[in-house]
Amino acid sequence: MKLDFTDQVVIVTGAGSGIGKAAAVDFAKAGAIVAVLDVVGATQCADEIVSMGLRAEGHVMDVRDAAAWS
Repeated sequence: MKLDFTDQVVIVTGAGSGIGKAAAVDFAKAGAIVAVLDVVGATQCADEIVSMGLRAEGHVMDVRDAAAWS
C-alpha cells in the first residue's frame, strides 16, 4: 500500500536514529513535511532527508520535558 502524506506535517519523536529515523525518512518519501525530534541526531537526520530533495526540519529536544514544547 502506498501512503500519500503530500504537504502534511508529521512529527517524529526519537528520529535521530533507528526506527524513528527510518519512519522520518519514509514519511518524507511519502511527501510529508517532517519535524524530526530527538535529543541526539535530529538535525543530522533532517539534513539527510533534505539532501534527498525532501522536506524536513530537525529540532534537538527532550519531548518528555513540557517546557521544551513552548
